[in-house]
Amino acid sequence: MPISELRKPHGIDQCVDARDPTLATALASAFVAIAGTVLAMKTNFDPTIGPSRLLIAFEAVIIGGMGNIWGTLAIGITLGVAQAIGAQIDAGYQILAGHLAFLAVLILRTSGLFTKAGGQAMAHVEHIALFKTTDNRAA
Repeated sequence: MPISELRKPHGIDQCVDARDPTLATALASAFVAIAGTVLAMKTNFDPTIGPSRLLIAFEAVIIGGMGNIWGTLAIGITLGVAQAIGAQIDAGYQILAGHLAFLAVLILRTSGLFTKAGGQAMAHVEHIALFKTTDNRAA
């Protein structure tokens, strides 16, 4: 059965160009390779370091606003600055300062810093959908 026949019952009008996800994956892979290379040159790491790095990235995405790349970038830089300030106080406070900054923002504004006023953190995700739909069924 062709894909066009599978899309019709679901109200899917057209498929987004297939090179868009490929381009996004290629760019993400390139940035990960660059970040990994810089991390390897700058710090010591081992296979168990992943969860702590992932937690910091998760914090940046949550308080930057889900799906908001510029908010995530700004908050990532802010968390880095908070960690640098914490490291100046004491080496043990480096990670703690970033987590405390995350908790402070989460307490003050639970929807994140760069979301719309109504707290619609996921309202714009429909623009990132893989398929464009034609019918407007209520979810």
